[in-house]
Amino acid sequence: MTATDTRTRRQAVTEPPHSVRTATNILYVLIGLGLVSPIAFLAVTIASVVRGNSFDRELIPVSVMALGAIVIGWFFLLLIRKTRKGRRWAWKGLVSMLGLIAIVGALVMTAVSDGAAIGLVMMAVPLILIILLAGPRAARDYYRRTRMY
Repeated sequence: MTATDTRTRRQAVTEPPHSVRTATNILYVLIGLGLVSPIAFLAVTIASVVRGNSFDRELIPVSVMALGAIVIGWFFLLLIRKTRKGRRWAWKGLVSMLGLIAIVGALVMTAVSDGAAIGLVMMAVPLILIILLAGPRAARDYYRRTRMY
Protein backbone atom coordinates (compact mmCIF):
# COMPACT_ATOMS: atom_id res chain seq x y z
CA MET A 1 0.00 0.00 0.00
CA THR A 2 1.43 3.36 -0.96
CA ALA A 3 1.18 6.62 0.92
CA THR A 4 -1.44 7.88 -1.54
CA ASP A 5 -3.67 4.85 -0.90
CA THR A 6 -3.47 5.48 2.81
CA ARG A 7 -4.47 9.11 2.47
CA THR A 8 -7.37 8.53 0.09
CA ARG A 9 -8.90 5.52 1.81
CA ARG A 10 -12.13 6.41 3.59
CA GLN A 11 -13.47 4.82 6.69
CA ALA A 12 -16.81 3.07 6.56
CA VAL A 13 -19.62 5.36 7.62
CA THR A 14 -21.92 3.69 10.08
CA GLU A 15 -23.63 6.68 11.68
CA PRO A 16 -25.70 9.12 9.66
CA PRO A 17 -24.42 12.68 9.34
CA HIS A 18 -25.59 15.29 11.81
CA SER A 19 -28.05 16.89 9.38
CA VAL A 20 -29.72 13.54 8.66
CA ARG A 21 -30.01 12.77 12.38
CA THR A 22 -31.51 16.20 13.02
CA ALA A 23 -34.04 15.91 10.18
CA THR A 24 -35.12 12.41 11.15
CA ASN A 25 -35.45 13.38 14.83
CA ILE A 26 -37.68 16.30 13.85
CA LEU A 27 -39.76 14.02 11.64
CA TYR A 28 -40.09 11.42 14.41
CA VAL A 29 -41.45 14.11 16.74
CA LEU A 30 -43.85 15.55 14.14
CA ILE A 31 -45.22 12.15 13.11
CA GLY A 32 -45.47 11.03 16.74
CA LEU A 33 -47.45 14.12 17.66
CA GLY A 34 -49.62 13.66 14.60
CA LEU A 35 -50.44 10.07 15.58
CA VAL A 36 -51.56 10.91 19.13
CA SER A 37 -54.99 12.24 18.16
CA PRO A 38 -56.13 9.45 15.78
CA ILE A 39 -54.89 6.73 18.14
CA ALA A 40 -56.65 8.38 21.09
CA PHE A 41 -59.87 8.76 19.08
CA LEU A 42 -59.90 5.11 18.04
CA ALA A 43 -59.02 3.98 21.57
CA VAL A 44 -61.91 5.96 23.06
CA THR A 45 -64.29 4.73 20.36
CA ILE A 46 -63.30 1.09 20.89
CA ALA A 47 -63.54 1.46 24.68
CA SER A 48 -67.01 2.95 24.31
CA VAL A 49 -68.18 0.05 22.13
CA VAL A 50 -66.66 -2.51 24.51
CA ARG A 51 -68.54 -0.95 27.43
CA GLY A 52 -71.78 -1.59 25.61
CA ASN A 53 -72.52 1.80 24.07
CA SER A 54 -73.95 1.70 20.57
CA PHE A 55 -71.70 2.67 17.68
CA ASP A 56 -73.09 5.70 15.88
CA ARG A 57 -73.07 5.35 12.09
CA GLU A 58 -71.97 8.97 11.77
CA LEU A 59 -68.61 7.97 13.30
CA ILE A 60 -67.77 5.54 10.49
CA PRO A 61 -66.18 8.11 8.13
CA VAL A 62 -64.24 9.69 10.99
CA SER A 63 -63.07 6.28 12.19
CA VAL A 64 -61.93 5.34 8.69
CA MET A 65 -60.01 8.62 8.38
CA ALA A 66 -58.39 8.07 11.78
CA LEU A 67 -57.38 4.55 10.79
CA GLY A 68 -56.03 5.87 7.47
CA ALA A 69 -54.00 8.52 9.32
CA ILE A 70 -52.50 5.81 11.53
CA VAL A 71 -51.56 3.66 8.52
CA ILE A 72 -49.98 6.63 6.72
CA GLY A 73 -48.18 7.63 9.92
CA TRP A 74 -46.73 4.14 10.35
CA PHE A 75 -45.62 4.21 6.69
CA PHE A 76 -43.83 7.51 7.29
CA LEU A 77 -42.18 6.11 10.44
CA LEU A 78 -40.90 3.17 8.39
CA LEU A 79 -39.62 5.52 5.70
CA ILE A 80 -37.89 7.72 8.29
CA ARG A 81 -36.24 4.73 9.98
CA LYS A 82 -34.94 3.35 6.67
CA THR A 83 -33.76 6.83 5.66
CA ARG A 84 -31.80 7.12 8.88
CA LYS A 85 -30.21 3.72 8.21
CA GLY A 86 -28.97 5.00 4.85
CA ARG A 87 -31.32 3.33 2.37
CA ARG A 88 -31.25 5.31 -0.87
CA TRP A 89 -34.79 4.34 -1.93
CA ALA A 90 -36.20 5.57 1.39
CA TRP A 91 -34.25 8.82 1.15
CA LYS A 92 -35.61 9.50 -2.33
CA GLY A 93 -39.13 8.59 -1.25
CA LEU A 94 -38.99 10.78 1.86
CA VAL A 95 -37.61 13.77 -0.03
CA SER A 96 -40.36 13.29 -2.65
CA MET A 97 -43.08 13.09 0.00
CA LEU A 98 -41.74 16.20 1.73
CA GLY A 99 -41.77 17.98 -1.63
CA LEU A 100 -45.42 17.04 -2.15
CA ILE A 101 -46.28 18.32 1.33
CA ALA A 102 -44.52 21.60 0.51
CA ILE A 103 -46.54 21.92 -2.72
CA VAL A 104 -49.76 21.31 -0.79
CA GLY A 105 -48.68 24.00 1.68
CA ALA A 106 -48.14 26.44 -1.17
CA LEU A 107 -51.57 25.62 -2.57
CA VAL A 108 -53.20 26.12 0.83
CA MET A 109 -51.38 29.41 1.19
CA THR A 110 -52.73 30.71 -2.12
CA ALA A 111 -56.17 29.06 -2.22
CA VAL A 112 -57.55 29.66 1.26
CA SER A 113 -58.14 33.26 2.29
CA ASP A 114 -57.19 32.74 5.96
CA GLY A 115 -54.74 29.92 5.31
CA ALA A 116 -51.63 31.98 4.59
CA ALA A 117 -49.95 31.29 7.93
CA ILE A 118 -50.80 27.59 7.95
CA GLY A 119 -49.75 27.23 4.31
CA LEU A 120 -46.47 29.01 4.99
CA VAL A 121 -45.66 26.60 7.83
CA MET A 122 -46.77 23.62 5.69
CA MET A 123 -44.41 24.84 2.99
CA ALA A 124 -41.44 26.01 5.08
CA VAL A 125 -41.00 23.02 7.41
CA PRO A 126 -40.76 20.39 4.63
CA LEU A 127 -38.39 22.62 2.64
CA ILE A 128 -36.09 22.97 5.67
CA LEU A 129 -36.17 19.19 6.16
CA ILE A 130 -35.36 18.65 2.47
CA ILE A 131 -32.40 21.01 2.82
CA LEU A 132 -31.20 19.05 5.87
CA LEU A 133 -31.58 15.71 4.09
CA ALA A 134 -30.21 16.61 0.66
CA GLY A 135 -28.22 19.81 1.11
CA PRO A 136 -24.97 18.98 2.90
CA ARG A 137 -22.33 17.01 1.03
CA ALA A 138 -22.00 14.55 3.93
CA ALA A 139 -25.72 13.74 3.69
CA ARG A 140 -25.58 13.15 -0.06
CA ASP A 141 -22.45 11.03 0.30
CA TYR A 142 -24.15 8.99 3.02
CA TYR A 143 -26.76 7.83 0.50
CA ARG A 144 -24.33 7.51 -2.40
CA ARG A 145 -22.10 4.88 -0.82
CA THR A 146 -22.37 1.27 -1.85
CA ARG A 147 -23.89 -1.19 0.56
CA MET A 148 -23.17 -4.80 1.32
CA TYR A 149 -26.36 -6.58 2.35
